[in-house]
Order: sequence, then C-alpha cells, then structure tokens
Amino acid sequence: MMSETKPSKRYLPDLKVEDYKKNPELVKRFVDNALESYETVITENEALIEEKEKIEHAYMLVIKENATLKERVQYMVTATTYQIFLGVFGGILGTFGVGIIFSSPDHSNPLGWILSFFGIVISITPVIYARYISQKLQSDELQHDELLGDDE
Repeated sequence: MMSETKPSKRYLPDLKVEDYKKNPELVKRFVDNALESYETVITENEALIEEKEKIEHAYMLVIKENATLKERVQYMVTATTYQIFLGVFGGILGTFGVGIIFSSPDHSNPLGWILSFFGIVISITPVIYARYISQKLQSDELQHDELLGDDE
C-alpha cells in the first residue's frame, strides 16, 4: 500500500494519494496508460519468445550440421587411411606376383598369377570403397538439404 504522504516517483512524480482521490480521471488515464504499456510489453515479449525459438531452432540445425561435417571428416580419414594401406599392400603383392611370373622361363607359375590377380583386386578395392563413401555422403547431404528445406 502507498502511504498518504509518500509521493509516487515510479509512475507519476509529484503526486500523492490525495491527488489520486481528488482526480479520478487522472487515475483512469493512469490505469489506461498502464494497461496499454502492459499490452505492449506482452506483445514485445511474445515477439522475443518467437525470435528466441527461431534462434534455438537455427542453433540446433547448426549443431546437426556440425555433427554431419564431423562424420564426413571421419569418413574421409577412414577412406584415406584405408586407400593408402590397401593400395600399398596390393601394389607390393602385385609386384611380387609379377616378379614370380617373370622368374620362371615359361611365365606359367600359378603362384605368381594368383598373387598378381589378388594384388590388382586389393588395389582396386579402395577405389570402389571411396566411390561408395562418396555416394553415401552425397545421399546424406541430400537428406540434410531436404531437412533444411522443410524446416525453413
């Protein structure tokens, strides 16, 4: 409660409770202004809440995209390591096979041909795997773009 002698500096400075009692139109105007201010604050608050929700949604999309990019990097690191290892191993295996083939006079050593064949197959495997990873990443990217398109 407001005391009779204490002025209200918060809303209308220099007015006391007696002044409010003597001027009811002043009180009505004050209440109307307060109600209008309240409605304005509520509207602004709703707009801020909506903006906050949009920002949170955008933030979640960024987090999801970041996770997708981390997954892509992991795929690329795995594919690169896998390609290097199998490419070197297949090349060495093929080289030994060719060496065994050409060490025999009639070039009919079955071990050499088997090693050469498996060397070629092992060398080609990383290329096929890389294409598979590339297609998977493109598929994931298309799904991600569709998700973004639906949400925006």
